[in-house]
Amino acid sequence: MLTLTLTTTTDLGPMLEAFSRRARLVAGEAPPDAAELDDVKSHVARTLDETRVAEQRALKTRLEQGLPRGARLTQLSSKREGLTLTSATTVELDDVALVPTLEFAGAEGQPALRPFAGFTVTKEAGAVVLKGRAPAVPEGGGSLSLSLKSTVPTKAHNAPVEREGELTWTGSGFEVRVAFG
Repeated sequence: MLTLTLTTTTDLGPMLEAFSRRARLVAGEAPPDAAELDDVKSHVARTLDETRVAEQRALKTRLEQGLPRGARLTQLSSKREGLTLTSATTVELDDVALVPTLEFAGAEGQPALRPFAGFTVTKEAGAVVLKGRAPAVPEGGGSLSLSLKSTVPTKAHNAPVEREGELTWTGSGFEVRVAFG
């Protein structure tokens, strides 16, 4: 069994500031001052808190419906610190070969997300090898973290962090290579 956790962190602050400044510019007004920007940020933070629980329930339902047989959603969490949002999705897989097939249902009207579609699973020298490149995160768009923990021992890997059998990569567009067996 393989447990896969995908964590994303996004800081909405810079985007809100840029959007607020651009909206004022288009309207022919002076840029917002620090107090006005703080008001916008506070309003967005309150709105996020008010909608998070309901949205998380709907997301859980969509994700569960899109998983292939042999994959189970075991955790879905989100938290907010200021305007930094962190969400984590954990899936248990009966077989590492399911990784490339993982599909996370998109929001209504949006296509499904397939973050591991470019990954491959092959057999090499008596090991099952998972290889691929994580999705690139747009510059300034946050960070991505992938953690894998298997009941099958790893023979080799390129994870920068290994703790208690859990392998973790963090960044954007990082290369993943793990040999199980």
